[in-house]
Amino acid sequence: MKKRQLDHLVLTVNNIQTSIDFYTRILGMQLSNFANNRQALTFGSQKINIEEGPVLRTGSTGSTGQLTSIYIRDPDGNLIELSNLI
Repeated sequence: MKKRQLDHLVLTVNNIQTSIDFYTRILGMQLSNFANNRQALTFGSQKINIEEGPVLRTGSTGSTGQLTSIYIRDPDGNLIELSNLI
């Protein structure tokens, strides 16, 4: 499967509010809410979802719609979501 673009990243953080403050105040990103009151940071068409602590999820919403996803871990143990728009 050839990769064409990055839909979004998910950052797992220790403190959501501290991270939101950093990314909005220091880097100028915009805060947005989506699906079940989850939070994301946007910068142009780029989207970074903010999650607190380890996350287990079976479905996903990307920056442009519903996704079908598979999950893998990189060599450092980071969870990577590979997805296609439904």
